[in-house]
Amino acid sequence: MTVNVDLRWHRNGFRLYWRWISKRGPGRPRLSAELQELIHRFAAEKAWGARKIQAELEKLLFKVGLASVSRYLSKGRPPSRQKPQSWRTFLWNHREGIAAMDLFTVSMADDIFGDET
Repeated sequence: MTVNVDLRWHRNGFRLYWRWISKRGPGRPRLSAELQELIHRFAAEKAWGARKIQAELEKLLFKVGLASVSRYLSKGRPPSRQKPQSWRTFLWNHREGIAAMDLFTVSMADDIFGDET
């Protein structure tokens, strides 16, 4: 046996080994590409979460579990429709009420405990 034959056998055996350990294990099959695209479209266009998308897919007669829909959604927060208000903007919008509260104080201690002087 020559060195080339030995190397060829080794490469073929290594290739078969990696193919064998890389096989997909038991479990549910992947969703079709069409269904994955539909999930992505619902998430992008409607800004829906996994529960709403799963309910809508059931209305369209697709049997998909909530975990499957969640798996195919992009990671991270769903895009919000409105940018949240910053603390600075909140304070600016309510500045009159805040100023009025700060300047208006009533001491109730004399009424509760009585004036002992």
